[in-house]
Amino acid sequence: MRKERITTAVAGFAALAAIWAGAPAASAEIVGLDVHYDRMDGTEFLVITVQTTDCNSVQVYDNGKPVSGGPIVPWNPPYTPCTPGLHEGRIGWEPKTLGTHHIVVEQMDGELNVTSTMSTHFNVTRIPCDRPIIGSTDCALTSGSI
Repeated sequence: MRKERITTAVAGFAALAAIWAGAPAASAEIVGLDVHYDRMDGTEFLVITVQTTDCNSVQVYDNGKPVSGGPIVPWNPPYTPCTPGLHEGRIGWEPKTLGTHHIVVEQMDGELNVTSTMSTHFNVTRIPCDRPIIGSTDCALTSGSI
């Protein structure tokens, strides 16, 4: 009986010591990736949205090339300063070709080391115009992915 109490006490002290010593923090990660067409004020555009578990920056790649305007810095919706919880970042995407695009997102720590990645394929069926859409579009289209 006394041995069990001592074992329980030692285990309890070990747990407290781990807490006091600063147990390793859970690593941040990308938990969601979405690519979709959107429309505002009659103008259509493509958006890449990333959900993460912290506010570290996220680089976005289209077929291996960085998407202009990046990296994304995720915020807590509805875009409040970084606090614990789910974070979201968005970036407009302007593909130059139709077809399947391989989208990769990489989250980096303070030293710019990649800590989390996620990818998806998105089939670009039409190139959004940078002007309001009235009737048929006259945007220049190129077939095939880059």
